[in-house]
Amino acid sequence: MFRAFLILLSGAGITCRLPAQETVVPLLPLTQVWRYNQTTSYDGVPWTLPRFDDSLLPQGAGLLGVETNNPFVTSRLQTRLTLGRSSYYFRTSFQFNHSPQGVSLVFTNILDDGAVFYLNGYEIKRLFMPAAPSRIEYVTRATSHEATGFDVFRLSGPIVETNLFRGTNVLAVEAHQAIPTSSDVVFGASLSALVPDRGPPATLRMPLAPPTKDYRLVNAFGDLSVSDPVAITSPPGETNRLFVVEQAGRIIVITNLASPNRTVFLDISARIRS
Repeated sequence: MFRAFLILLSGAGITCRLPAQETVVPLLPLTQVWRYNQTTSYDGVPWTLPRFDDSLLPQGAGLLGVETNNPFVTSRLQTRLTLGRSSYYFRTSFQFNHSPQGVSLVFTNILDDGAVFYLNGYEIKRLFMPAAPSRIEYVTRATSHEATGFDVFRLSGPIVETNLFRGTNVLAVEAHQAIPTSSDVVFGASLSALVPDRGPPATLRMPLAPPTKDYRLVNAFGDLSVSDPVAITSPPGETNRLFVVEQAGRIIVITNLASPNRTVFLDISARIRS
């Protein structure tokens, strides 16, 4: 049997670094104003690049589209588009005032049917479209997709760190229909950045050697116990719930750490061989 104890220590020693924190930085709201083209094809035109002049294009706030029988969309629809096109082109800009290193971008979209996303001229994501490296043209058809909820994706790593700039950035999106005669089209997107904390991380100091005094053992869970634990963790952001994995094939949940309660979350012990 295993019992969990808290070891309270005093004195200097080894410094253990805790995970870095992130700050959520809003970049674009769902009601963002976009320049859009719904009349001509941009095949062969460098319309996704920041230098492209979109000043003569019409503009409107999100959501943009046509929808009649979908309250999730109609309650948010602000700019009416014209039906009968194969593709629609959208451009907007945003300011980013941090280093792009270690940053994640979170896109929250309402979309009918598919779309391709470009950041400063570089393709970063396809939703409900033929997979890369398939060429995307004005007549490329999307997979049929109804806007009944938010389509969320997160990007990080080189695709963000290479193409996200400190300063002005241009986000371009082309929305495609599954069929040109579709009775609806919808596009809207919000964008947030998860920026790592650049300051010194929080630390936990442990002694180089067990002290001979100034420490004590405290039973963390009262009379509760688990058998042969192999892992212990808590859900991200939670401070009052622990999951303990037992070697026999059980996951135990300990809740209300001030007055601990033990329940079995999952038991597959009958399927585990000794």
